[in-house]
Amino acid sequence: MDLNLPETGPFKAAGRLTGTPRKLTLLSLNSTVHSNHSRLKVTGRVDDLLQLQCIDLGYEGSGKDFAELGSLFDQQLPDLYPFSMSGKLSGSTRQIDIDNFSAKIENRDFNG
Repeated sequence: MDLNLPETGPFKAAGRLTGTPRKLTLLSLNSTVHSNHSRLKVTGRVDDLLQLQCIDLGYEGSGKDFAELGSLFDQQLPDLYPFSMSGKLSGSTRQIDIDNFSAKIENRDFNG
């Protein structure tokens, strides 16, 4: 498998891989990555890691500028500062559901 990983700042990741070479399961993920003055924490599990199926992840992010997280996804994100966000992602590459979404941007609250 050939992977091109994004450039990041300091990060920590822990979890447990189980399964077979054809179907890996990632359990008990606990990861935090920093990009400049922003931080993203992801916890949870992915039951089929290679196909990105059965995703069940929680996320929390905060920082001085939301755009700083763009490099983690190889995407350009809008400048939104300061920000904090949290929620839960579930589903697969075909459909991602976002639950318990909460964000605060420049003292404005967004929930959904």
